[in-house]
Order: sequence, then structure tokens, then C-alpha cells
Amino acid sequence: MKLNLMIGINTCLLLILVNPLKANKEDNTFTFEDTSFTLGQYKILNILFTFDKTEITQESKLVLDSVAHFMKANPTLIFRVENHTDSRGNDKYNSHLTLKRAQGMVDYLINKGINPQRVISVGMGEEELIYSDEFIKSQTSNKKEVETWHAKNRRSVIK
Repeated sequence: MKLNLMIGINTCLLLILVNPLKANKEDNTFTFEDTSFTLGQYKILNILFTFDKTEITQESKLVLDSVAHFMKANPTLIFRVENHTDSRGNDKYNSHLTLKRAQGMVDYLINKGINPQRVISVGMGEEELIYSDEFIKSQTSNKKEVETWHAKNRRSVIK
């Protein structure tokens, strides 16, 4: 199974340890599954949610298990778990939904033995969309494809 990698700066360096990781200390880059990342940039983890749901999927649990493993190996790091929604629903509802999702991920990590003081949950609502409604409409009118675009906005980031 191929999992994505996220690297954050200052508060955490998160490596999903599934395959060997190569580090180059001279230029602060890391290579994971033939993809290079530089400290100071981050990639979004593959923790996605079904529309209007808060349950963590089995695939996402595998990612969070790797996060817990990394956190246990690096006990001084503090992590911020952010969750985002798509643009459907009102702002207040989406903010509440993302906070519940982020807290669910934090609770999962705590249940895996992570100190609660090391993880912070943040619900971002629809504040930082990857794809706006206008962009999505310009790409397709097919319902299934529209849903695929919206699903990319429903994501989690761990920094």
C-alpha cells in the first residue's frame, strides 16, 4: 500500500514510515517513495472523510497508526491536527464538523498511547479550500466528478 507523506516545519517532522526514507542533511530534503520533500513545505496526508461524516476510515487508521508510531519515537514533538471541509453546508456547521473530525483523529492517537498534551485539534471549516465551487463547475458538470473534486477539499493536515 502506498501512503502519502507530510513534512511540516518547526512543530513537527512527520514521516510515514512504511518504506525506507533517505535524508540529505545538506539541503534539508527527504526522499520517500521516489518523491523529494523539503523542510518548510508540507504535503497533505491521505486522511479523507466521506461527505457529512466524522468516522475515521480503515485506510485513514493505517495512516494514523504510522503517525502514532512516529510520535512515540519522537516524544518531544507537538502536533497540530487540522481538518477541512468542502464548501457545501453553512460556515457554522462546517466549522463544527471539522472540529469533530480533528478531535476524532486526536482521540484515536491518544488511544494509541500518545500524550494528549502533544496533539492539538483544529477545525478549519471551509476556510482553506483547495478547489473553489467556481473552479469545480468549470471542470465538469458530471455529478460523480463534481463529488470527486469536493472530496479533495475534505481533508486532514497534520503539522
